[in-house]
Amino acid sequence: MHSKRHRPFVASKRRHSGNRLNFLFATSVLSALVMFFFVIRFDFIAFAILFLSMVILKPLQRVSAHVIDLETMETLGLPGRDFFPTMIFRDVALGFWRGLSLALFAGVIFMVGVDGLAVRFGFVLLAGATLLTYFGAWLLYRKR
Repeated sequence: MHSKRHRPFVASKRRHSGNRLNFLFATSVLSALVMFFFVIRFDFIAFAILFLSMVILKPLQRVSAHVIDLETMETLGLPGRDFFPTMIFRDVALGFWRGLSLALFAGVIFMVGVDGLAVRFGFVLLAGATLLTYFGAWLLYRKR
């Protein structure tokens, strides 16, 4: 049994509604920075760092983002209405943006070809989308 001061860091015990956006900011920025590092260095060592970082950062980011997604769905839903149409609306909107992102990346591949440059540009787009996740949540919280 661990004493209280020797317990490992557990983000779930430190994250709460008051700092959820801060966790999302930190994990989004760190994720984007690691992706940019991979774009700049673009070798096996950078890929290994990217892979290990994403194993740690993405779940931390998604936990905060998921709760914010649920809060967003509650604000989109109409009072007295069922929650499920709002969930369907959310998934349709996510599908639209994912399709648009895929089309944008396909356009990049069409313009620059299928090589390292396209992969690098794809990671720049992915890093930008990661940062947009935070800014979308920040706008939601600012409106409250």
